[in-house]
Amino acid sequence: MASTLPGESSAHPADEAQALRDEIEQTREHLGDTVEQLAAKADVKKQARAEAARLGARLRVAVARARGQALLTVANARKTAPGQARHALDKGARTARKQQGPLAAAVGALITALAALITWKRRKQSTKARPR
Repeated sequence: MASTLPGESSAHPADEAQALRDEIEQTREHLGDTVEQLAAKADVKKQARAEAARLGARLRVAVARARGQALLTVANARKTAPGQARHALDKGARTARKQQGPLAAAVGALITALAALITWKRRKQSTKARPR
């Protein structure tokens, strides 16, 4: 293994020169990438736009998911509502039939009280109209 001292020429100067050129080219590329990364970090507006775009995409996904869930809920409600309404009507009709007697008595008492009130008011008005 031959070592070269400063000022001495190496055995393959062309190979060594090419290696230096390659290393310089790699260093330039690396430096260019580093400068681009630093510039991207310094561009606050660009970062804000990128974050806004990410949040907008997340929001659109969330809205689409919520819309789908709402449509599914509406579809399920449409399927079950007629049966539930029918059940509620049937239950109300059964309760009304059970309470038919007391309900009829209450309605009769209300009509009697109303008739008595009307009769009393008419008599009161007719006694005011007749002079004594």
